[in-house]
Amino acid sequence: MIPSDDILYLQQIAHLHNDTRPAKHVLVADDNHANRLIAKTILERDNYKVTLARNGLEAVEAVETAKNQTYDIILMDILMPVMGGIKALRRIKDLAPAIKTPPIFAITAFCNPADQHRCRVAGFDAILTKPLKHGDVEIALKQFSFGIVNTPIKHTIDKDLNFDNLEVLDHTMIDQLRLSGSQSALENIQTKFWTDIESNSQLIKTVLPGALNAAPQALTSLRESVHSIKGLSASIGLYRAAHIARHLQNAPPNQIGMLLKALFETLYVSKAQLNAALLQSSCPKTSLGPPNLNQTHEAILQNGANAQIK
Repeated sequence: MIPSDDILYLQQIAHLHNDTRPAKHVLVADDNHANRLIAKTILERDNYKVTLARNGLEAVEAVETAKNQTYDIILMDILMPVMGGIKALRRIKDLAPAIKTPPIFAITAFCNPADQHRCRVAGFDAILTKPLKHGDVEIALKQFSFGIVNTPIKHTIDKDLNFDNLEVLDHTMIDQLRLSGSQSALENIQTKFWTDIESNSQLIKTVLPGALNAAPQALTSLRESVHSIKGLSASIGLYRAAHIARHLQNAPPNQIGMLLKALFETLYVSKAQLNAALLQSSCPKTSLGPPNLNQTHEAILQNGANAQIK
């Protein structure tokens, strides 16, 4: 028997692919290129018109300069460079009443109760979690229109560090992406994903010695990069990598080395599996993803091993 909550969910999204109403316009603010492409692919499949912003400041400017092109909803990542989601939320709400501001939903990876509370206090109208799935935005909008502010969120609370027992891939998420985009779009998503992964990996390599010594700025920088990897991995369907990154993001300095090793080993072995599953290819294209990811991984681990831990 299908649980009643699942029946309600299916009833709520049943109309999506037969909807003939004008497409709602969504503004998505996320600093990761791969995440933006994934959100655009899913939302366009759900009959939304999508505009993308790379940070909170671009989102504010998009609302300010929209003129006759208004947005029906804004999806806002929390941690972004230049201007974060909470500051952008406040700037956009300050535009009223001169500009009619749409509902603004936070979108984040693995939202725990503390994060949920912070988003509510900041003034977000609802909270969605990555990976974004078909129907999520429509259901959240319906709940918002009925005055339901406690939008269900997905979060995982556990202390299990035996990562080898976890599935490498989230096949539900990968199937959703595969059915939503063309092969060229999926190849582009993968290329951007691995480029962003390598960029964050290099940042981690730079700050790792300081983070292992509990230097505040280095820890902050490391956690910001891990947060990006967590969101990227969840959005593209790397279940185990996202799970490890969630633990690593808030780990104390004495656990960083072990978790970082697990994360990069998982990312390295995930590359071929992701490509095969996403493109349904028996011969993964080695050109997808940075060819030196393994070297990056080894260099980071060696950098950590050489660090003088105080």
